Amino acid sequence: MEDYGDRDMMAICAFRYCLGRRTYVVSECVAWLIRVWDKLDAKARAVIERDLLEEIKRDDDERAEGS
Repeated sequence: MEDYGDRDMMAICAFRYCLGRRTYVVSECVAWLIRVWDKLDAKARAVIERDLLEEIKRDDDERAEGS
């Protein structure tokens, strides 16, 4: 079994680090998360999904406001 930190915290941290960034690390993180997704704890997957949906909503709201 892979070790991604306590309750897969390192996967969450890597994902959060990449949010909003525009560098090569984002595609590397996405590719890695796709490979390990089924191995991650369900709670870690839920946190990542929630954070992604919140970021999408925030971006949508900003675009609607013309920011």
